[in-house]
Amino acid sequence: MLVFAWLYFFIPRLQISEAFVTSYFILLGVYITHKEVSRWVGIPMKIKPGELLVYTWWGSLFAMFFIGFFFSLDVPYEIRQVAYEVLAAFLASEISKNINIYRKDHSTIITTLPVPIPPKNKKNH
Repeated sequence: MLVFAWLYFFIPRLQISEAFVTSYFILLGVYITHKEVSRWVGIPMKIKPGELLVYTWWGSLFAMFFIGFFFSLDVPYEIRQVAYEVLAAFLASEISKNINIYRKDHSTIITTLPVPIPPKNKKNH
């Protein structure tokens, strides 16, 4: 995004589309949310097959924005919409998974805490 901003600064006819800016901020927001939720629940981030699908969609979307930037082409609304939906589904899945793992891990800790045994009464003779 920063590269596009500099190009636009020096070559004003190369305008950054509003859709590109919006898409960039959506992606950034979802990434940060995913990263922070994972951190909160103590789950290390690893690449999974579902993430590759998301990265492929978004890589393609940004490649289209990049090409469109230089050739004055617009990325069709439907393609942007699919990319947004793929990202939203991924985020919902990740949040749900992380909350579930967190809940399971903490419920195990709670149920395995030692139960205090009351002291025996001593009788005086």
